[in-house]
Amino acid sequence: MNTAVGIMQTEQVGRIKKTFVGKSYSITAGDEFKITVGKSSLVMNADGSIIITGSSIITQAEGENKVIGKDVLINPPGASAGGDRDPYPENAGYMATYGEPDQGGGGLDGFGNYNPRNPNEHWDPDEQKMMPGKPPIIIDSNQAAVYQYFNGNGEAVELGATTKSRLRNHDRQKAALARLKSGVTDMDGFYRVDMTRGSNSMFHVGRTGVEYDTQCNNGICTTTFKGFQQKDKTTGRIYPDAFVDPIDIGIEVGGTPYDYKPYVWQEIYPDNFTGKK
Repeated sequence: MNTAVGIMQTEQVGRIKKTFVGKSYSITAGDEFKITVGKSSLVMNADGSIIITGSSIITQAEGENKVIGKDVLINPPGASAGGDRDPYPENAGYMATYGEPDQGGGGLDGFGNYNPRNPNEHWDPDEQKMMPGKPPIIIDSNQAAVYQYFNGNGEAVELGATTKSRLRNHDRQKAALARLKSGVTDMDGFYRVDMTRGSNSMFHVGRTGVEYDTQCNNGICTTTFKGFQQKDKTTGRIYPDAFVDPIDIGIEVGGTPYDYKPYVWQEIYPDNFTGKK
């Protein structure tokens, strides 16, 4: 669509709108606007966040240039680093593992301190102890998910504590648990959770799914949930959800898709199924 009124001209193609007013020029996009030149990129998101990626970042003022480090991500959401410690030590296994320190981000120990003596050991929040092996890549925000898509290698990631909590506290999940506790639903199955909506939304997860199985003995039921799953409508096969096709146009837009590791938890409650089947 093209319009011209006096000194103002507007050109719109899809969700991209360009406006000329006198000597001013502006571009308005939908949820995200990205500029990429070689290995450098600038991403502006509708939620107000800005991600700048490059081998070095130079801020230039009159008579003064300032170079900011190497492989810089400005204000990474969810990342944590204290004091003068390098927030992304090169031997931490991954430059930017998003999540709080107690999630094992970037080779941190349980107190949020980087352990240079054994970078192949990480804090496991589920086990509440140090565990051997490379620390997992943890994604816990929309910005971190986008960054991993454009800069990762397709390795599966673990979703962080905030994302897991929002799934467990989502209205759809609460309703499913209430029906299980009442004994008025199937003891096993699969349902979908739309995490693009509501107070517990997490847009990068989008429309995900939860698989569940219930076992009852001696008046007590235990339901095991496995979150962040998808189900093939034709074959019924259940497989891990993934960050893929971020602008929902059926093709990738320069990044590498990656899977979300399933999240497993249990709920225990009195048996209301017995006698109803």
